[in-house]
Amino acid sequence: MTDTIKALLRAVGTVALFYCLMTPARAEPGPIGKWLMSEPLTLWDHGIMNIERDAKQAAENIKETDGRWVAWARYNWDNNEIDITLFVVGFNDAITHETCNDTRRSFLASLLNAYGLYSEEKAAELAYQAIGWWFSHKGFKSKSRDEKLEEKLARIVFVAVRLRKDNGGITCRDRITTFDAPSKPH
Repeated sequence: MTDTIKALLRAVGTVALFYCLMTPARAEPGPIGKWLMSEPLTLWDHGIMNIERDAKQAAENIKETDGRWVAWARYNWDNNEIDITLFVVGFNDAITHETCNDTRRSFLASLLNAYGLYSEEKAAELAYQAIGWWFSHKGFKSKSRDEKLEEKLARIVFVAVRLRKDNGGITCRDRITTFDAPSKPH
């Protein structure tokens, strides 16, 4: 073998080694990653995520005090209920039943895009529409979908507002179709 060929082979080997060292190593996911990748996202999961996204946006839309606001949506397995909650810590105004309901009405109106429409009838109509959006596929409707799905789901969807101050707090909670809710201290 000539010196030129040996030098050429060394150069090719060096380039190949350099390429191998610069190429990132690829590992397959472990058992937990593989399991997570095989679990499908359901329309239920998608709906709960949509509700939580809209609840957070509704909270942003109504921030009227200096308190810290957080909103979330969760399914309560024990009660078979979907809870949409707005929690306000450091609420500045007096914490009363009416203050809680005023905040809940504002939150619910923002959640349902129902500004200025505070009737129970309109609340139900807008709640069914929102539930339909949250728990639907984009671009098509399954023929097997229950025609009363939105009404049935509305029975288990609750909207709560929890107002908290140094000296206590109050919660008002009722179905998504209801603008006024009973309250209780906590």
